[in-house]
Parts: sequence; C-alpha cells; structure tokens
Amino acid sequence: MKKIFIPSVLSLALLLSSCYGFGATGTGAAVGGVLGSIIGHSSHNWYGSQVGGLIGTIAGAAVGSAIDRSEAESQYEKISKQNQEMRQRQQAAAQQRQEYAYSPVELDEFRFIDEDNSQTIEVGESCKIVFDVVNNSDQTMRNVEPILEVVDGTKGVLIGEGKVIDELQAHERVTYNLPIRVTRYKAGGISFKAYAKDGNGAYTAPIDFTLEVKK
Repeated sequence: MKKIFIPSVLSLALLLSSCYGFGATGTGAAVGGVLGSIIGHSSHNWYGSQVGGLIGTIAGAAVGSAIDRSEAESQYEKISKQNQEMRQRQQAAAQQRQEYAYSPVELDEFRFIDEDNSQTIEVGESCKIVFDVVNNSDQTMRNVEPILEVVDGTKGVLIGEGKVIDELQAHERVTYNLPIRVTRYKAGGISFKAYAKDGNGAYTAPIDFTLEVKK
C-alpha cells in the first residue's frame, strides 16, 4: 500500500495560505484540494486525481467559509457593541449640552464710543465697545468672561484683552467695555460677535453687529 504523508501536506498548504493571505476560506480550499488530489491519485488514475482535487477543494472551501462567517459574526458583534457604547456617550454629552445650552447671563445695551463721536471706526483710531452684563438668575454667577470676536476673519482688527468677572450677583447688571483699534480699511464695515462664558461652561446667546470703517 502506498503511504500518504498527510501531516506534511497540511503543513505545506497552511504555510502557502498564510504566505499568500488566502484567509480561512482559501486555507480550507487549499488543504481540501491537496488532500483530494492525493486520495484521487492513490487510484493510479490521472482523472481520479483531478476529480479528487476538485471535490476536496469544494469541501475544504465550505469548511473555511464557515470559519470566515464565524469570525465575521464575532467582529460584527464587537463593532456593534463599540458603536452602541459610543452612541450612549454621545447621547449623554448631548443631554448635558442641552441642559447648559445657554447661560442665564445676558449681554445687553451695546454702545460704540469713538474719539470724535462720529459713530464710525477710523483707521488708527482708538475706540471701545461698551455693553451691560446681566445676571438673569436667582443665583450668583462666577467667572463670567465676556468675549468679542471678528466674524469674517478680517485682518488688522485689534481687540483689547477683557477681564473675567469674578462674581455677578443675582439680577445684577454691570457695565463692561472692550477697547478696539483698526489698522487697515475694510469696505462694507467689520462684523463682530459678542458673547460670554460663565463658570459652568455655558454660553450666552451671541450678539452680532457691524461697524462702519472710514479711511
């Protein structure tokens, strides 16, 4: 009887599949094909070898495919769990943002003051934006920081550094001002956005306005 060295063939097939990245399905097909060919060849018939290889390949591929499906289902369950955890974190963060969407602090009564009272910004002129900061709640608000920004990213606008209001008592109103200076002309004026952030990390509703610029 002719000896068949199946362990060596299995090792070779597995080595080839790992080297060429066949995966579980490719590995099963490779191993099944080799074993089928050997069994068919044992009949001393070339046709039997080919048929045996084909049958072995199909059977091996089926086994390998089952392994692939198992691995895919495992990965799917892992990814689904991660996605669910991420959604839960996002929902919790969204709920927290909704609870603190707007601060009870309000910015009100905006005024523009310039050196010659022309109510327009002249290039090089020192001006300031004045407004009231109001606490509309029944509690003391701490570390309130008014912020003034240029909306459209215009260059040549200098805004003085504001100071944090340490404490703003319930229903208290304080006057706040921020110095500004424009170093270059911009047709159509400059658009600003003003808002404030309180110590709880909440923001006030933004106030948008535009100031005309003169050369």
